[in-house]
Amino acid sequence: MKIIIDHLTRMSSGFICAAGIDPETGQHIRPVLRGNQRFPVTKLAIHGGPLAISAIVDLKGAIPTPVKPEIEDHLVFQLLMRRAGSLDDGDFWELLAQRSHTRFSTIFGSDLVHDGQSCTVTPGSGLASLGLLTPSQSPRISVRQRPNGRSGVRLSVTDGDVYCDLSVTDVRLYRDDNIGNWIPHLAVVQRVSHALQEGEPVVLAVGLTRPFSGSNGKPRHWLQINNIHFPDSSIFSSD
Repeated sequence: MKIIIDHLTRMSSGFICAAGIDPETGQHIRPVLRGNQRFPVTKLAIHGGPLAISAIVDLKGAIPTPVKPEIEDHLVFQLLMRRAGSLDDGDFWELLAQRSHTRFSTIFGSDLVHDGQSCTVTPGSGLASLGLLTPSQSPRISVRQRPNGRSGVRLSVTDGDVYCDLSVTDVRLYRDDNIGNWIPHLAVVQRVSHALQEGEPVVLAVGLTRPFSGSNGKPRHWLQINNIHFPDSSIFSSD
C-alpha cells in the first residue's frame, strides 16, 4: 500500500503524526504503531526519514484497525516504511482539490456537533476522523498563548454552516526550541497569514484528535486543523 502524505502534524514534544491518501481508493490512511507508540520527529524527511507533505510513502504490510471515527487507522511497522517518491506542487494540488469537500458535516457526518469554539464527535461514532475542506471564505490565522503558557497557532474558519476557532498542528508552522518544545515558526506563520489575506486558494487538512475530556469531563474527539495547503508549497519554506 502506498499513500500520498497530506496530513503531517506535531504532537507532544519530539513526536509527530502522519496520514495520506491512498491513490488507488482515494481514501485516507493513517499509519499507527503497536501499543499506542508514536512516530518520532526523526521520521520527518528533514531528518532523513520518509515523511513529508506530498511524499509518496510505501506502507508495506499495513493492517487495517478501524474504530469509529478513526476508520483510517492502519497498523504499520516502522522498519518497513519507505519513501517512494513525491508529487510536484501541481499534481499534489490537483489531488487535494479532487478530494476536498465544502462542509465539515460531509467529512465527519451528522455526529459532529458544535462544542464551544470547536466541534466534537463522541467516541464510537462519526463517519471519519480525517478529511480535506475548502472553506467558504478565507480563514484567519493567529498565534496565541495556551493555558499552559506556551504559544500555539490557531485558525478561525467557517464552512458556511459552522464557524470554529481551531488549533493548528501543521508541523511546518512550528520549530524546535532546542529544549524539546514545539514553538510557532513566526516567519512561516506570517507568510501563511499574508497568503490568506491575499485570498490565495486554500485547502485545509482537517482531523479529529484522539479522545480527551473537555470542560464537561466527557471524552470527545475534538476538531482541529492538521495542515494548511496552498498551490505553492514554497510559502512554508523555513529560510
